[in-house]
Formats: sequence, structure tokens, C-alpha cells
Amino acid sequence: MNQSPDNTTLEEQINLLLDGELTDEQGKLLRAAADHDPALEQTMNNAIELREIMSRIRVEPAPSGLRKKLRRIPRQQQAAERPIRLSLRWGMVTATVVLTITIAVSQMWPQGPTDSQITQARQEFNLVLAYLARANRKTSNSIRLNIGHGFAGPVTKNTVRIISNQFGLDKE
Repeated sequence: MNQSPDNTTLEEQINLLLDGELTDEQGKLLRAAADHDPALEQTMNNAIELREIMSRIRVEPAPSGLRKKLRRIPRQQQAAERPIRLSLRWGMVTATVVLTITIAVSQMWPQGPTDSQITQARQEFNLVLAYLARANRKTSNSIRLNIGHGFAGPVTKNTVRIISNQFGLDKE
């Protein structure tokens, strides 16, 4: 009998038996199992003997200094946990306030740009496009002048030489 119907271990059952917390039937079942299982019987006898020895030991009061220190432990633990709880609490309060303010401001803010803002944006956009077109023209002209002259000379000379050679114009 390793497990009882309430799924407690044999050791727990023995302790419950010694504490008088088992029903009569459960106690009889445990004693009957011990009659057939020498290891269980030895465990029960050891537990009974240990109980008897412990009951004969005289209780000595703890030294007063130790008792004071033991009484201070819960207060120190609570004091150590308090700042964490407070900082967490204030962090949550701060986050809630920021979120509330953000929602309130977003609800008060106009939903879209006004007509005058749209008109001004269009004018500024047209001005930017005009500057870009002007810069494009100047850049194109500069490229055409610098690259065109640089390539025109060698290409022209080379073309004249090739044509002259083909038609025999340089023999004259």
C-alpha cells in the first residue's frame, strides 16, 4: 500500500496517524499494511519513537537578542519591499497621467489642416518646384557647355582624319 485514496505519501499518512488526523478506517488500513510490509512497520516505529523523544525534550527559550532580531525580520522585509511597491505604483500613476493627457490633447487638436494652411502649402510647393526647374536648367546648360566642348574637339578631329583617309583627301 504505497498510496492511499487521497494520494498522500506513506510518510504523510504516518504523520497524520500520529497527529490523530486519520479516520479510524484509514488508521486501520495503515496498520494492516504495516503488518504485511516490514519496511513500513519500521518506518512507523521510527516515527513513533522520534515523537516520544521530541516530546521529552525540554523547551529552552531563545536568547532575548535573538528573539528581537527575529521579530525585526518581517518589519525589515516590509520596509525593503515598500520602495519597490511605491516606485511601481508611482510609475503606473505617471504612465496613466501621460496617457490621459495624450488622449485629451489629441481629442482637442484639429482633425485636419485648414483651407488657408492647404493654400499656403501649395504655394510653397510651387515655389520649390520653380527653384528645382531653374537649377535643372542651369545644370543642363553647364553640362552641355563643359562636356560638349571637351568631346567636340577630339571627335571632330578624329572624324575629319578618318574621312580624309578614306577619300584620299590628305594626299593632295
